Amino acid sequence: MSSSFANLCVEVLKAKQSNVHVCYVSAQVGFGTPIYVEVKLRKEVFRTAPVLGDFVNEVDSLIKEKTGVAARIRCFSYENGSIHAKN
Repeated sequence: MSSSFANLCVEVLKAKQSNVHVCYVSAQVGFGTPIYVEVKLRKEVFRTAPVLGDFVNEVDSLIKEKTGVAARIRCFSYENGSIHAKN
């Protein structure tokens, strides 16, 4: 599933493969859906609302196909000047 998700980031969002990171964080769910996906990305002119909508739909389909569960999916776009990172 990690490779499929990374491929969606590259194909749909046009992300550089070296910038894609997939992390799994275990949590004890007290209430709500057992799968939560949070995507943080740089704002780009080619990442329009329809593109992000397509991406969310593709991620939803992938997770349902692999797990049978409907996930909660959130995408957050940040201006380049708002991202301060290393490595």
